[in-house]
Amino acid sequence: MKCEGCGIEFKPTKPWQRFHSTKCQQAWNYQQRKADAIEAAGEQRVNGHDLGTAEQRAQASEAFAVMVQNLTKPRELIKRRI
Repeated sequence: MKCEGCGIEFKPTKPWQRFHSTKCQQAWNYQQRKADAIEAAGEQRVNGHDLGTAEQRAQASEAFAVMVQNLTKPRELIKRRI
């Protein structure tokens, strides 16, 4: 069987063994985490959401400004009859 980390031929001591040593397994895991981090940085995600295009961000800013404006307007009081 070949080691998934370095490709060395080895005889596994357990049926599920994929690496010839723990050092090789740790190096492979490190490389995988590093590759995942580079890929995630390339996707430019914030809290799991896409940042969107410049046009989409501008539309979102305008919509947010309208919502804030509506919240700051004085509201009419409800007249209650007893």
